[in-house]
This record gives sequence, C-alpha cells and structure tokens, in this order.
Amino acid sequence: MKVHIKYFASIREGLGQGTESLDTTASNLAELRDSLIARGGVYAEALARGKSVRLALNQVLSDESAPLSDGAEVAFFPPGDRRLMLCTLEIVWRSRRQTLTYLLN
Repeated sequence: MKVHIKYFASIREGLGQGTESLDTTASNLAELRDSLIARGGVYAEALARGKSVRLALNQVLSDESAPLSDGAEVAFFPPGDRRLMLCTLEIVWRSRRQTLTYLLN
C-alpha cells in the first residue's frame, strides 16, 4: 500500500525533507516507524526507539498500534513543538466544527 508521510520540526530538519510517499507492507504505525528506522542513517537517528516521537494518522494523534490503510497520511513530530501544537489544535477544531455542522443540519 502507499502512504504519504509528513515530517515536522527537528525530525524534518534531521531528515532533510518534509514529505515523502512510500510503498509499504507495514500494517500499523509501529511497523512503519520500524521500517523507516531500518533504512539506517538519518532515519535511524531521527526516529530511534529511544526518542520521543508523536504520530498522527490522517490528522488525528494516534499511538503506534493504529492500523494503516492505503492512501493514509502519517505525520511524525517531536512532542512539545509549539507550531505543531497550534497545528494540532487547528485540526481538532476543524474536526469538531465538521461534526457540529453535521449534527446541526
């Protein structure tokens, strides 16, 4: 399956890129992270198991057991990044607004 990956903040800086599309056999976020770490080099360093990394699946904060599906958008970012916190708040607000609009109509 194909997934679209976004890297933010120090992870993006460490990898030297902000996005990529990847064909993968990973069934969940943990397997995807492990496959990226297995690339070695900057991937192993930026996404290492000892590092605290947050993940989002289709713009929803998720733990690593979340299942992947074809066309999914996955985001990797470090915790505590203020820009990302604002982005996350915007995503949550958008999601809640859509739900409210649906319920009111």
